[in-house]
Amino acid sequence: LTLTMPTPANSRALSRQIETLFYEEEKPALLARRGSKKYGIGFNIFYAMLFVAVFGLVGWGLVTIGFTWLHLSIFFVFFSTASFLGFRLSRTIRELEAVDSEQSGVSLMRDFLYMPFVVVGRWMSDKYSRINIVAVVLDMIIELPLKTVLRLVRQWAAFISTKKDEL
Repeated sequence: LTLTMPTPANSRALSRQIETLFYEEEKPALLARRGSKKYGIGFNIFYAMLFVAVFGLVGWGLVTIGFTWLHLSIFFVFFSTASFLGFRLSRTIRELEAVDSEQSGVSLMRDFLYMPFVVVGRWMSDKYSRINIVAVVLDMIIELPLKTVLRLVRQWAAFISTKKDEL
């Protein structure tokens, strides 16, 4: 619901970057390392409380509609794994953007409620990557076809660019 197509500004920025690559003198590429931002302990405490609150509220809501502890466990494992895979998928999509998109209130709220599940999904994926059948299946069903399509789009763009150059 909150993933959108890149804007025309993104297309213009990509065009400018491509023109710079092809038509301007080469400048030495400087790779800057992103410094990790250090936030105070207050942010970490708030994040931990958010984590507990989100899982607690979702768990409480599911128990009130009749979920057992086994059902809760299965739900949290599946939802966390799917959330992490969805997060990775959206990151792949964001790689095509040349302009940073603004974060709307809806996407901020989604991230606020969604990130604890993504963090748990990442932890489970890292911890149980060899035996995580759900992650492997979802990866094959969702991410692999998307990566294939994106690779084909990039190859098609390179082909069209070559044909334009021939003219």
